[in-house]
Amino acid sequence: MEQTIFVGREQEVQDVLAFARKGLAGQASVAFVTGEAGMGKTALVEEVFRRLKAEMPDLVMAVGRCNVDSASYLPFRTILEDVLESRTDVQISGELASGRKAKVKDSLISILKDVGTDVMSIFLPATIAGIAGKGSKSLFDKWFGSDAKKDLAGIAAPKDLEQVQVFGWYTRVMENIAAKFPVLLFVDDLHWADASSLNLLLYLGRETVEDRLMLIGTYRPHEVAPDSLLAQNKTRLGRYGAQEFPLDLSETKSSDAEKARQFVHDYLMAKYQTNFSDRFEALLADRTEGNALFLTEILKNMEEKGEIISNLSDTSDMSDTSDSKNWQLTREMTHIDELPEAVENAIKERIGRLEKHLREILDYASVEGDEFIAQVIAKVRQLEEWQLIDDLTEKLQNIHQLIYERGGTSLPNGDRVHGFVFKHNLIREYVYAQLPQTKKELLHAKIGECLEQLYEPETNAIAAELAIHFTQAHVPDKAVQYCLHAAQDANARYGAAEAVNFAKMGLEALEVRAKTLPQSEYAETKIRMLLELAKAERFGGERHKEKNHILTGIVSLEAHFHLLQHTSEMLQADFYLELARLCDKASTRTKEETKNYFEKAFALYEQLDDRRKVAEILYHLGNIYPYIPTPQGEKSPLEKTINALERGASIAESVQEKTLQSLCYGRLAFKYIYNIQNLALAEKYAIHALELARSVVTYDKYADIMARDNLAEVSLAQTKYKTGIHYLNEALELARKVGQISLEKTILYDLGYLYRVYIMFQQKAITMLHKSILLSEQIGEKKSTALNILGELLARQSQWENAKKYLLEAVIDPSENSQSLSRRRIGYLYLVQENYFQAEEEFQFRFQILEKYRRAPDLMDYALMALNYILMGNTTEYQAYIEQATIRFQKETRPHWKFEYLYYIAEVHRLIGEYELAKTECQEALNGFLAHAEDPEDLVVVAEARLNMGKILVDMGDFQEAITYLEQAQTAFAICQHYALGETLLYLGKAHLGLGGVVFRRQAKDYVTKALAEFQRLELRHKEQETQEVLHAL
Repeated sequence: MEQTIFVGREQEVQDVLAFARKGLAGQASVAFVTGEAGMGKTALVEEVFRRLKAEMPDLVMAVGRCNVDSASYLPFRTILEDVLESRTDVQISGELASGRKAKVKDSLISILKDVGTDVMSIFLPATIAGIAGKGSKSLFDKWFGSDAKKDLAGIAAPKDLEQVQVFGWYTRVMENIAAKFPVLLFVDDLHWADASSLNLLLYLGRETVEDRLMLIGTYRPHEVAPDSLLAQNKTRLGRYGAQEFPLDLSETKSSDAEKARQFVHDYLMAKYQTNFSDRFEALLADRTEGNALFLTEILKNMEEKGEIISNLSDTSDMSDTSDSKNWQLTREMTHIDELPEAVENAIKERIGRLEKHLREILDYASVEGDEFIAQVIAKVRQLEEWQLIDDLTEKLQNIHQLIYERGGTSLPNGDRVHGFVFKHNLIREYVYAQLPQTKKELLHAKIGECLEQLYEPETNAIAAELAIHFTQAHVPDKAVQYCLHAAQDANARYGAAEAVNFAKMGLEALEVRAKTLPQSEYAETKIRMLLELAKAERFGGERHKEKNHILTGIVSLEAHFHLLQHTSEMLQADFYLELARLCDKASTRTKEETKNYFEKAFALYEQLDDRRKVAEILYHLGNIYPYIPTPQGEKSPLEKTINALERGASIAESVQEKTLQSLCYGRLAFKYIYNIQNLALAEKYAIHALELARSVVTYDKYADIMARDNLAEVSLAQTKYKTGIHYLNEALELARKVGQISLEKTILYDLGYLYRVYIMFQQKAITMLHKSILLSEQIGEKKSTALNILGELLARQSQWENAKKYLLEAVIDPSENSQSLSRRRIGYLYLVQENYFQAEEEFQFRFQILEKYRRAPDLMDYALMALNYILMGNTTEYQAYIEQATIRFQKETRPHWKFEYLYYIAEVHRLIGEYELAKTECQEALNGFLAHAEDPEDLVVVAEARLNMGKILVDMGDFQEAITYLEQAQTAFAICQHYALGETLLYLGKAHLGLGGVVFRRQAKDYVTKALAEFQRLELRHKEQETQEVLHAL
């Protein structure tokens, strides 16, 4: 890191230091230092870096800077390079440095063996040539060595990843380094950061709160809108302890006048070791108001004009002298010239005094960008490289202080180039703005050609830079070529906004050439560009709140169907596949439309014999067919689903796509659990899916995670709940390890579903479901399944209104499964609250949805309808539903649902007075759970079955045995705050009353009084009335 003069702001430094120490101890993660231009944000952070480095010699430090045209992940790419090159390290002993680099290298190699090399292609594209074996001295060779290349060469590249996986990769890299050394990262000028970088900042800050990693970011508040992504992510990070440290010295407050004066004094002493007069310091303070950039520029101007000199004793007429002979003023300072247009004119005056050839060097450099390569400038200006380096380092850097050296970088072919950076972006902007438009265009063209030659044959590694140069140079053929590659590269990194920008630039350049291109070439190129644009919209687009990105992507493709006739069949297939993927994510498009696009793509890929794509689409169709009603006489949705998945698995096996094969088998396992009820075959498929997934060397682990999730589903059906939780915890750890947030939210839901069966884990289940919902909101995916179970759990705890709120929110989801399940749970909620007519209405809604999708109601549907009609007194309707429930029960083979549904039927038979039958059914359900389940005494469902058994025994007059069951249920319900506690107390009262005697009657009154209080709390009027009658009898 460049040495800077730092003075003043000691309190602010101490504040940031204290917070950074907390972060490096694993107690915080992100700090924001804010202030307008020139307030000294960067200098303050650099001072914090220096002091922390003195305290912690093994501290790993890295810096990333944003600029006006920041590419995706620009600051985080630079940070990773800094870590590998140790660029920002203060000098440390050779032994320590060598040992640390070895550990950092080992950490990264270890991660890359897991994740594959795609993470390197996203953040360090130049390394890929080394991994692929091109070039003998690539960056990869330099950093990791040839042995690592051999180890990583076979790692499969992940396919169709989410952006959050990229975040997970990067975070894991930093976490692994932080496990060995404290890590301090600095991102400067966040107000210019791209959306991908800002979202990575959020992810990194959230996930590393407990790691020895601290990230400090700076930005200008006036350039950050309240609804901007930076403002939103800063607020979100605040929930994880992020803090802001504002530098507001430039505000016109009386208390700041003294601060400004003190700052100027301290700065002059630090820079010149000279005591200038109070009058001079006051003039500077008044003109700059403590703005560090303005002060620095004014003093540099004065030095260059000879108004401040060093060791010039021949100037005798000095009205303002210093105590030291090192520096002095050459004339009395009564005023300081205005800063016309603030700092711009200070820069203008400095630039204007440059020698002509130095100014020309800056002209050329400003066209290349904020960062530029010396060899490019030398080649374009036809200079000797050594002479240019001398001008850059000795004159423009050391004397004029307009630039600074970035350090050496290796090109893909192994050649070494030297990078430089403008010291302030305003300097580059000013120089570039002064160039005539014609000269800009010519220079962009020359620099683009030079960069092509330097990076040959890996020009795609800098496609973004070349796209900008050739676009600005109005060279449309090359602009189109590199804009397409840049958009593809940005999409590969999930830099959606950047991809949109390049795709639009490319489309504009393409239209310039439209009349000169053959129609087929024009159509092919435009469709490819539109596909990248649509893909970018699928990944989030330019993130305008008012814009539906998925719909935008769909519309952009559907508007160009007419071009498809002029393109290849492969491109047409890709076109329909992208449309299908977009429609699959669009809430406004039907499953039928999605299916049609998938089937069009399928037909084309099948014709082209692209068996991998055929297998992939069959897997997608296997997920869509269940939601599409089919006409009578055709195969049912379930049959079509099974056929698609079985065929997909077979084709995937034939092309050795084990990941796809695993996914198809996993989905088949799910269908055999829930639709076909063949647990033996479901378990076989799930185990085979896991074996296949484990045999694949890939990073994303998607199939591996899904296979464990399916095994958990099998375990649930078998009532092996703890085994299921074990599989899910393995899957959750793996999902977090590889950054699969979409799967993480699904597994959290499944964990919530399983934890809910345990008496002691009700709150844990609620926590898991809340986390699943939050992650769903974060990544914009459906949350209805988690809302459903959360509603059920809250209803169980008698939080009626909250439960109803979540269930009604789930009903909004247009999917059949979510709507129908939500309706049943809302109906059950009304049933428990004694609103039987409303319960009937919700249950009927459920039946209508199932009929629409040609799905049969299950045992629970018929049992609940029968129970509700009995409570309503409608014996006619009851009879039809209890008969259907009995038929369904005889067909049910899955232990979990068979035993759970059975005690509902037992409750129906109790209510109509068939006590012996009810007792037999309830005993079978209870014995089933006790025999099959792991730790059955810990299960809520066992407590519920015991309550039912106790109620049956009370009605039969077997009071003593009833008390045994009811007391066990009471203990469980009290622990998990179950709404059935009141009914358990009531029946305990009835049982003790039935035993007779004074002591039992006293105990009965105590139980019934507590039951009454519980029913009054829950506002269950019918139960309250029944309890009042029992009290009256007492």
